[in-house]
Amino acid sequence: MSTIAFDSDWYTRDSSDSNTAVRPINPMFSTPSSVLTTGEIFRSTDSLSKKAERILGRNGMSRFNEFRRYPKGWDEGKGKELSTRSTAVLEAFLQAFDDFNDQPSLFFTRDGNLQMGWEDKAGHAIEIEFFPERVEYYIEQLEEEDSSAIDRKSLIELVHKLKTI
Repeated sequence: MSTIAFDSDWYTRDSSDSNTAVRPINPMFSTPSSVLTTGEIFRSTDSLSKKAERILGRNGMSRFNEFRRYPKGWDEGKGKELSTRSTAVLEAFLQAFDDFNDQPSLFFTRDGNLQMGWEDKAGHAIEIEFFPERVEYYIEQLEEEDSSAIDRKSLIELVHKLKTI
């Protein structure tokens, strides 16, 4: 079973068994699709939660499943396989943010990362690429292009920024 894990102060475990399901103690995360593993912010995963599936829809999940099958070297010998850590970062983001005007589009980069794009309520573009250790984003309405570390504070700040536009 592949899992995703967050800092221990985000989740609480019901027993000392590291494979015991956890429940979120941070209200941003409404669906406990994770198992706590000490020592890592994110554990690689090759699957997405039911919540992520609802957000991405049938087309997005079809694309995700297709990306999982791309072999190393898929883009004229230069493309990487799907990063399971990129998948984990996408999953964490979708657990925290689900306020999409329309269904987001899912893309796959040559570096093996997942990228999402959608329009805000005013029709402005938002794009986020999920790297194993960071996210890079573009928010047209704010004329902002930046990157952010993957930690609790940075994720909360990005989600807050997106919810205010």
